[in-house]
Amino acid sequence: MTGSKSRIERLRRDLRQFASAMTWGQKRAFFIALDIVMLSFAVWLSLSLRLGTWVVPSLHQWGAIVLAPIVAVPVFVRMGLYRAVIRYLPERAFWTIGRAVLLATLAWIGVIFIFEVTRLALIPRSITLIYGILAIALVGGSRFAFKYILHASASVDPGKRNLILYGAGQTGAAIAAAQRLLFDLIAEHRGAVANAAGIVALASARRPK
Repeated sequence: MTGSKSRIERLRRDLRQFASAMTWGQKRAFFIALDIVMLSFAVWLSLSLRLGTWVVPSLHQWGAIVLAPIVAVPVFVRMGLYRAVIRYLPERAFWTIGRAVLLATLAWIGVIFIFEVTRLALIPRSITLIYGILAIALVGGSRFAFKYILHASASVDPGKRNLILYGAGQTGAAIAAAQRLLFDLIAEHRGAVANAAGIVALASARRPK
């Protein structure tokens, strides 16, 4: 049990180091790619559950699978799903994720309906509810899983000192959130911060007395 727990902690630490080494753009690209894979999987799994067998998608069904992330990703971008700092994602963000997935699902249903009007039925309409539930679970679940991994690793980081804000109410909560975000941004861009600090120090040293 102890060995298994240490391996899990080591995996969390490695994942956190990997995430810290990624730029903001790389993290955004990672979650976009992850959403594309998960939404495509959600359509395929919905088909399989609806038909009661593991489906080998036909050409038309592949069209529906490909359309799901094409429709959803722009909605997610507009709803701000790729701007959040995953480590400090609040629980109420699940409702934002749910609304984004709902809008994306409705848009996807609209596109499917347009194909049906042109007599090109891609998938049974009855899978849309299954797809919506699976999409919310996968998209929301993935983000909170990453939050758990990253936050759990951060909580045992020996290189950090704890800071206690006592009796500050909502102001204290806002300060704590801003402080965590600032430290994350500094960690992501430590090279740029170090360079900027060096430039400032050099300019100060050269300033005439």
